[in-house]
Amino acid sequence: TQYDTKEPVAGAIVGRVKGGFTVDLGGASACLPGSQVDIRPVRDVTPLMNKEQPFAILKMDRTRGNIVVSRRAVLEESRAEQRAELVGQLAEGEVREGVVK
Repeated sequence: TQYDTKEPVAGAIVGRVKGGFTVDLGGASACLPGSQVDIRPVRDVTPLMNKEQPFAILKMDRTRGNIVVSRRAVLEESRAEQRAELVGQLAEGEVREGVVK
Protein backbone atom coordinates (compact mmCIF):
# COMPACT_ATOMS: atom_id res chain seq x y z
CA THR A 1 0.00 0.00 0.00
CA GLN A 2 0.97 3.64 -0.30
CA TYR A 3 1.08 3.81 3.50
CA ASP A 4 3.85 1.18 3.63
CA THR A 5 5.84 2.71 0.74
CA LYS A 6 5.39 6.25 2.15
CA GLU A 7 4.12 7.36 -1.28
CA PRO A 8 1.89 10.46 -1.41
CA VAL A 9 -1.80 9.92 -2.17
CA ALA A 10 -4.04 12.29 -4.11
CA GLY A 11 -6.89 13.86 -2.18
CA ALA A 12 -8.94 17.01 -1.72
CA ILE A 13 -9.84 18.95 1.42
CA VAL A 14 -13.64 18.80 1.53
CA GLY A 15 -14.71 19.93 4.99
CA ARG A 16 -13.78 21.37 8.35
CA VAL A 17 -13.85 19.42 11.63
CA LYS A 18 -12.75 20.28 15.16
CA GLY A 19 -8.96 20.66 15.10
CA GLY A 20 -8.56 20.12 11.38
CA PHE A 21 -10.14 19.11 8.10
CA THR A 22 -11.71 16.20 6.25
CA VAL A 23 -9.91 14.96 3.15
CA ASP A 24 -11.53 12.85 0.44
CA LEU A 25 -9.00 10.31 -0.86
CA GLY A 26 -11.16 9.16 -3.76
CA GLY A 27 -13.88 7.55 -1.67
CA ALA A 28 -12.00 7.04 1.59
CA SER A 29 -12.35 9.80 4.17
CA ALA A 30 -9.27 10.95 6.08
CA CYS A 31 -8.45 13.47 8.79
CA LEU A 32 -6.01 16.33 8.19
CA PRO A 33 -4.94 17.94 11.51
CA GLY A 34 -4.73 21.74 11.38
CA SER A 35 -0.99 21.60 12.13
CA GLN A 36 -0.38 19.44 9.05
CA VAL A 37 -1.94 21.74 6.43
CA ASP A 38 1.21 23.70 5.59
CA ILE A 39 4.75 24.38 6.77
CA ARG A 40 3.57 27.65 8.32
CA PRO A 41 0.15 28.11 9.97
CA VAL A 42 -2.55 28.93 7.40
CA ARG A 43 -5.24 31.48 8.28
CA ASP A 44 -7.54 30.89 5.30
CA VAL A 45 -7.81 27.40 3.82
CA THR A 46 -10.48 28.37 1.25
CA PRO A 47 -8.01 28.43 -1.71
CA LEU A 48 -6.99 24.83 -0.89
CA MET A 49 -10.55 23.47 -0.61
CA ASN A 50 -11.71 20.93 -3.22
CA LYS A 51 -8.39 21.05 -5.09
CA GLU A 52 -6.69 17.73 -5.70
CA GLN A 53 -3.23 17.68 -4.10
CA PRO A 54 -0.78 15.17 -2.65
CA PHE A 55 -0.99 14.01 0.98
CA ALA A 56 1.28 11.71 3.00
CA ILE A 57 -0.46 9.07 5.11
CA LEU A 58 0.75 9.50 8.70
CA LYS A 59 -1.41 6.94 10.45
CA MET A 60 -3.81 4.23 9.36
CA ASP A 61 -6.05 2.16 11.62
CA ARG A 62 -7.83 -0.41 9.46
CA THR A 63 -10.06 -1.75 12.25
CA ARG A 64 -11.49 1.68 13.03
CA GLY A 65 -11.31 2.99 9.46
CA ASN A 66 -9.17 5.90 10.66
CA ILE A 67 -6.71 7.58 8.29
CA VAL A 68 -4.59 10.60 9.27
CA VAL A 69 -2.91 12.49 6.43
CA SER A 70 -0.45 15.39 6.13
CA ARG A 71 0.07 17.94 3.38
CA ARG A 72 2.97 19.44 5.31
CA ALA A 73 5.10 16.25 5.10
CA VAL A 74 4.88 16.34 1.27
CA LEU A 75 5.77 20.07 1.17
CA GLU A 76 8.74 19.61 3.53
CA GLU A 77 10.08 16.74 1.44
CA SER A 78 9.99 18.73 -1.82
CA ARG A 79 11.51 21.72 -0.01
CA ALA A 80 14.39 19.54 1.27
CA GLU A 81 14.99 18.24 -2.28
CA GLN A 82 15.11 21.81 -3.65
CA ARG A 83 17.50 22.86 -0.87
CA ALA A 84 19.83 19.90 -1.55
CA GLU A 85 19.78 20.72 -5.27
CA LEU A 86 20.66 24.38 -4.61
CA VAL A 87 23.45 23.52 -2.16
CA GLY A 88 24.86 21.12 -4.75
CA GLN A 89 24.98 23.94 -7.33
CA LEU A 90 26.68 26.49 -5.07
CA ALA A 91 30.37 27.18 -5.54
CA GLU A 92 32.67 28.78 -2.96
CA GLY A 93 33.03 32.54 -3.44
CA GLU A 94 29.98 32.72 -5.69
CA VAL A 95 27.68 35.75 -5.35
CA ARG A 96 23.92 35.08 -5.20
CA GLU A 97 20.91 37.38 -4.93
CA GLY A 98 18.49 36.60 -2.11
CA VAL A 99 16.26 37.83 0.68
CA VAL A 100 17.39 37.43 4.28
CA LYS A 101 14.56 36.49 6.64
